[in-house]
Parts: sequence; structure tokens; C-alpha cells
Amino acid sequence: MGQQQRTEVEIVFSRGQPYQQRVSWAVVQSTDKAWLIQTPAGELWVPSYRWDRMPTALGACDNERKLNAVTNFLRDITSTHRDARVEVRRAGKGSSDLSVTVGYTVVVRCPESGRAIDELKRTSIVPASQLRADGDKWSVPRWVVAKKLKSGEGFKTRPEWHGMQALQAQLQAAFGAAMAGQAAAAAATFKAGQEAAERRAEADRLAANAKANRQALVAQDGELALGFARKKLTLDDLVGLGCRLYGWPRWLPGEHVDGPLEMTLAGLVSAVRSHPEFAAWREKNIHRQGTLLKAPKAPPTRQPDRVIKNCVVDWCEYVGPSKSQRRIDHRDEGCTVEIFGQKHEIELADGRFVVKMAGPNLKITEPEPARSEATA
Repeated sequence: MGQQQRTEVEIVFSRGQPYQQRVSWAVVQSTDKAWLIQTPAGELWVPSYRWDRMPTALGACDNERKLNAVTNFLRDITSTHRDARVEVRRAGKGSSDLSVTVGYTVVVRCPESGRAIDELKRTSIVPASQLRADGDKWSVPRWVVAKKLKSGEGFKTRPEWHGMQALQAQLQAAFGAAMAGQAAAAAATFKAGQEAAERRAEADRLAANAKANRQALVAQDGELALGFARKKLTLDDLVGLGCRLYGWPRWLPGEHVDGPLEMTLAGLVSAVRSHPEFAAWREKNIHRQGTLLKAPKAPPTRQPDRVIKNCVVDWCEYVGPSKSQRRIDHRDEGCTVEIFGQKHEIELADGRFVVKMAGPNLKITEPEPARSEATA
């Protein structure tokens, strides 16, 4: 955008953030080299080339560096304002009752480097009406004593424009709001992280408690519940108790219980405990613990026609009354299937067994054959 089209100058703290703060001053007049901006303290000419070369005014720095850079820039350009005031000391009477003599220090600077090379004491007679006290300090408008300056000289104490306090307060308010928003956002992020960690810890604690409870169920009544169920109930009876099995778990007391088998046995114990006959049966047979379950019988001499390992099995079952049955589809991976003619004995990945006959409701997907390794 060209200089003649500039309508405002702005300083943005925390640019791009939800809590960003913006200070803007309208441009009321433009030249090739400067803009006349309207500020809360009055109009002020700003050298456009210096503003555009200042990265902080364009949002390239962090908030604190930006505040300091913009404040120093404004103090510098307002120090030559006609109404800027120079700190002086009273040095005596003037040429009349309406004037006083003031003293001040000027600095001589090297034209090439700008470095101070000398300090000179000067006095001037100024109108008494232009001298103003601020506590124990005195000042006069810059224009009153500026005519005493020679080429390469400047006041040792930088003149200060009366509007700088208002501009600095405006910038400081925006900076403070941006920093407060940044702190609030950081606190919210930290709190959210803490809450997420607490939720994860609570979920882990609940999962550990649930696992401990399942392990305790299996340890207390796993053998008794499974023994009772196999002797007194059918798999359909278990469904009425809230436990659906597709085959009796192959487990013996003392064997490690974890994963799906742990879930299956814990669910079986909970279901069987609700059976009205279990409590009495348990009391009668508790002394037989360790002998209620027998090891699986040796496999029959008949060998399967074929064995498929690590395959995917898709199968279905129909549940509900015959006139309103609904179909439930299953898909299990990592299965082992033994085929006896039309009969398929399927061992699922969690140790359960399902027996299905060949037909449209059974699909077996064999694993891809492993690549043979080349021999030397």
C-alpha cells in the first residue's frame, strides 16, 4: 500500500492470537516523507521511512521488545516537537521582572558517528511565563532555547513532549491486556493438560480396579461357577443370565487368566452367581475345589481332513423367536479351523471354540502364503 493511501498506523501486541490488542492512530495528512497522525494527545508528525524500517511496528518482535521500541521511537521523534519541554535549572534573574535566566547542558556530537565528544554549559534568558516547575525540576518549551543550539549540538537531557505520557499509557494498557491474555491462555493450557492427565490417571485407576475385581472373581469362584454351569446349565441358559458364550472356556484352575479369557470367566462368574441354585451348590461342593474341572479329553483318533491356521472367519448366528429372529454377524481374526468333512471346529483368538457347518453362513479367508526364501 502506498504512502498516500495510508489511513492509519497501528501497533499490534500478540498478533494473530485471540487475545491480541491493537493500538491505531488515524492518518489525517500525508506527504512523501511523513504522516500527520491523530493521537489522544494531539496531532503528531511521524517520519514514514523511519516507521516502515522499524520491524517492531510491523509485528516482527515479541510484545516487550515491541513496546520498548515503539516507546523509544515516539520519545525520539517527539523530542523535536515545538511543544516538547527541556529540563533546565534556574540561574538567576532575567533582564526584567517578566524574565528569568536558566541554565542547561548541550552535547556536541561527531557528524560521522553521532558520538558525544563534548559537553557545554549554556544560559538563556527566557520569559518567566514559559518556566514551569514539576516538583524540584524546571522546564521550558524547546522552542524557547532551541535557537541557542549550533550545528551538531543537542540537549543533553532529551526534551519531552507533554503528550508522551498519554501515548505511553495507551500503549502500556494494550501491552498489559495482551500479556494478561497470554498468561490466561497459558494458564488455561496448563490447566487443561493437568485435567487431561488427571482423567487419564483416573481412567487407568478404574481400569486397574476393574481388572483386580475380575481377577478376584475368577480366583474366588471361577472353578465353582464354570463347574456349576457345565453341570447344570446350557449356553442358552447363560444367555438368560446375561452371559453369552459360544463355547465353554478351556481353562483349569491355576492357569494364567488375562485378556479376553479373563473377561469371559469374570462375566461367567457374575452371571452364575445370580442363579438361585448356585449358592447352595457352591456350599455343597466348595470342598471339591481343584477337582471340579477336568483337563480336556484327548482328541479323538480321527484326524481333521485339513487344518487352517491364522485365518479370518466370518460367520453368523440367529437369535430371538423363530418368527422374529435377527441375524448377528461376526468376524474373527487369528483363528485356527479344523475341518472334518462339513463340520468346522473353529478356535477363536481368545481361546473360545465355535462349531459351524459348511454353508453360506460361514466364510474362511486363508492367510496369504509366506514367501519362500531363496536358497544358496
